[in-house]
Amino acid sequence: MSNPFVPTTLSQLNPKPEVIVKPAMSVVLLSLPLFWLGLIIAEKLCWYDCLSLDANPSLPASFIFGGILFYLALVIRSRHNHLVLAGLILFSLFSGVVVGYLYWLEVRNGGTALAIQCQAEIELKIISDPRQGMYSQTSEAIVNNANHKATKVRLFWPSDIEAQPLGTIFKTNGSYVPLDDRAEWIFQKGMSSSLRIDGLSSEHFEAGPIGIIERMRLQNSALMGRFAGVGSDLLRGVVLGDTTSLQNSDLDRDFKLTGLSHLIAVSGGHLMIIAALTCWCTARMRISHLIEFSILAILLCAYVVLTGLQASAIRSCVMTLVASFSWFIGRRQHAPSALGFTALVMLALNPANAFSLGFALSVFAVLGLCLFAPLVQGWLYALSGSSCKRTTHVARIRSTIVEPFALTITAQIATLPLTLPTFALLSLIAPLANLIVTPLISLMIAGGIVVVGISFFSTEAAAIPLSFLCKIGDLTAAAVHWLASLPGVALPITIDGFLALAISALLFILIRLFWPQPHTSTARVALIIIMGTLFLFNHTLTIIKTPTLVMMDVGQGDALLVRGRSQTILIDTGEHEADLLKALARQGVRHLDAVVITHLDSDHCGALSALRGTVSVDHVYFADGLSATQDNEDPLRTAAALSSQLQAESLRYKDRFELGSGLSLTMVAPRVSVAKGNNEESICLYLEYDSNQDSCGDIQVLLTGDAEAEVLDVLLDTGFIRQATILKVGHHGSSGAVTSQQLRELDTRVALISVGADNRFGHPATEVVRALENQGIRIYRTDINGDVTITMHEDGFTVRCDTMIDAYD
Repeated sequence: MSNPFVPTTLSQLNPKPEVIVKPAMSVVLLSLPLFWLGLIIAEKLCWYDCLSLDANPSLPASFIFGGILFYLALVIRSRHNHLVLAGLILFSLFSGVVVGYLYWLEVRNGGTALAIQCQAEIELKIISDPRQGMYSQTSEAIVNNANHKATKVRLFWPSDIEAQPLGTIFKTNGSYVPLDDRAEWIFQKGMSSSLRIDGLSSEHFEAGPIGIIERMRLQNSALMGRFAGVGSDLLRGVVLGDTTSLQNSDLDRDFKLTGLSHLIAVSGGHLMIIAALTCWCTARMRISHLIEFSILAILLCAYVVLTGLQASAIRSCVMTLVASFSWFIGRRQHAPSALGFTALVMLALNPANAFSLGFALSVFAVLGLCLFAPLVQGWLYALSGSSCKRTTHVARIRSTIVEPFALTITAQIATLPLTLPTFALLSLIAPLANLIVTPLISLMIAGGIVVVGISFFSTEAAAIPLSFLCKIGDLTAAAVHWLASLPGVALPITIDGFLALAISALLFILIRLFWPQPHTSTARVALIIIMGTLFLFNHTLTIIKTPTLVMMDVGQGDALLVRGRSQTILIDTGEHEADLLKALARQGVRHLDAVVITHLDSDHCGALSALRGTVSVDHVYFADGLSATQDNEDPLRTAAALSSQLQAESLRYKDRFELGSGLSLTMVAPRVSVAKGNNEESICLYLEYDSNQDSCGDIQVLLTGDAEAEVLDVLLDTGFIRQATILKVGHHGSSGAVTSQQLRELDTRVALISVGADNRFGHPATEVVRALENQGIRIYRTDINGDVTITMHEDGFTVRCDTMIDAYD
């Protein structure tokens, strides 16, 4: 028996064993991306209608309908196949626009109806596990309106109310929160508005089979929760799809770093690999294809039930079963078309899938495996110099390694256009990590299904095997942590999402056109080129000839990069890991001599853990006194793991860094040990550039963290700070950041404000911007200008950003 996903011998694909057959393309596969694009266009049209009350929704609908009629007429009148094909494909684009527009129009109308309903008590059903947001836990829920149509909403849970699990139905008097121009991502998910829960009552589960399944999932989660440790959390994540306890954890970070996130998420790529390994095992039992497929179907359906019938689990299971069924019945060439049709149906039934990262990952991974896994396997066999026919014991061992490796590397490459723009990480160890960890995860899933079945009869009898599975979970977590701790396991990468998709489409076309057959010498040369390119990319350092200061755009937070000839220092990290990694990738940073955390607000140190495994760090500094504070355990522990010194270090008043090229950085506040590390205790740094090294700074820069005017008064009174040609305005330009008198005393010419676009705090404050403008100070903001780079030289300094270049004497 053979693995239906990756043939065990190339001779099974073709009478000529050295030739790999190119899967056929169909109209369905060509129509899928255009239908998808049509849904995206429709969402934009509806969103702009939401923002403009004067918009006429009939106008775009009329245009779309007219376009459909035009292309239908073109197809009907044409007798040429290529014109018919073009017409059908373009028809899918306009169909997507129509379907999507009707869907999001209904979403918008649902929000209007909900605003009226919220004036009284309403009943909701939770349809997702709670997630920890920036300020509170959130969930997704549905509420039936007066017309008995379900409206999807986002829930905010207050700190005094426990977030309810998936499947819970309850009544509440919620506060209606309409969508504003910053909430398009909520609208894209099909949610019409947000609700703040003020209280809840009458909690219960739905009657019938669905309610039984949802209660069963909750009971199984409690059963697994009896065992303490990360293994239990991991088991709940991979078996039940409940990743609540893994969110923002060290283990979650390790899985991302090693390219294994798909294994703790319910995705098609995950299930496809699990299915392939299952078939690889059943193939050695010498049983019929029907029994093999039945075992696979039972396993996957049981998994969907265990996850509580989550939408992501259902669609992933359907795609995997469609692909496997095509392979089992000997229609391998039709598997991509069947998957394309399945994806089209799912998009038509729920257009919000067009903006679901999980759905996109499932489609890309499963289609990639169906289209390219045999080709990748052939090249891996060619690379190993192994004959495709397994007639020896060594060949069997090679096939045991090559087949799973081909699956994992194909799935990773297929999803790179999505993962690189989203996570800004390229895991170099992902293929090896998948090879090691996937069998363990598969064992946990299969064992979890069996244990849950045993628990129906006796929870005590299930305790022993469940304890064993938790130990496997501990072993898996330890293996992933060890892999993530290896140096240089991932590269920070920045690339625009549309550019990534365009490059992928071009590569797809080229591979389809040329369909390169495996050749041993070519495979080895290609491997050398790939490894050499990655090595150079990872170890090539940007040569800094002149001192620079970069205020990096990381959203609502601070992250400043100071580079001299001999040292590079990062001041704060911002809050979001992906934003920091993208910013460092834009600057070509692979090594940091030091990281200085000004204070412990999350928008200044929240992304510190993103540096682990991606950028080497020699030292991590906090203000003196923080190491003795228990509340600071997490950032200090992260710093110790990052630093080559294996500990967080203290920075004290007047401590000085010499960065080379006449550039120095001195700590000027606080003057005493701090207690809490809050805004007024922010580390303030004085950057001086002395071009001729005569001890008289030519350019002075004051970096204030979140310190405001009161701290600036102290700095000016001490006389240590006499001038600041460039001022990084404190606390993102809040109302108390700086006064006009202070600006005159500092003789500031340029102001830097690190701030997120459309932030909820209203930063920068209007009065601060007005004070800066009244003093004739040029303002640069990350929300407007992006990364702001200041290059210092003998004649002055130059400010470069995405929109302009300014020179100052």
